[in-house]
Amino acid sequence: TLRTVSDGIVELDLSNSSVRQLGAMGGMALRALILADSKVSSLPLMVDVPLELLNLRNTEIRNFMSLSRLRLKNLDLGGTKIQTLDVIKNMPLVVLNLERVEIDDRDLSVLSEIGTLAHLNLSGTKITTISPIKKLRLQTLELGGCRSLNDFSSLSDMPLSRLGLSRDG
Repeated sequence: TLRTVSDGIVELDLSNSSVRQLGAMGGMALRALILADSKVSSLPLMVDVPLELLNLRNTEIRNFMSLSRLRLKNLDLGGTKIQTLDVIKNMPLVVLNLERVEIDDRDLSVLSEIGTLAHLNLSGTKITTISPIKKLRLQTLELGGCRSLNDFSSLSDMPLSRLGLSRDG
């Protein structure tokens, strides 16, 4: 569904759809693209698209290089097969979901460079420490199901208003 919201924001929601491929999106006034649980397996080149929100949760996408050109504020990569977080390091992200993504402690150094990050979900990842991200001014941190996480000492450095530690993630 293509929807224009009252203030001119355009949102394309293809979640749970059988669409497998997206055409070129250059020049579209698209602010939000939701592909969660869809059959989309590749991202088009999105040049001059003012996208702020991208939801790729549980998609089959394997190449995330086209993300590096985006200036996203909200990115959901939960359940994806992203191999490296380097493609997101220059984004002004405020919200990032990495739930059930195959990342570990080394990947946290990329996150530590995103000073705008306020809400982070690392539930179900293989991290063992959060010390690399202790300087972030996070308001929300989800760590549920991080079974290897054993170092919580850095939590005292964070101005958290919500901390999720449920065992199920």
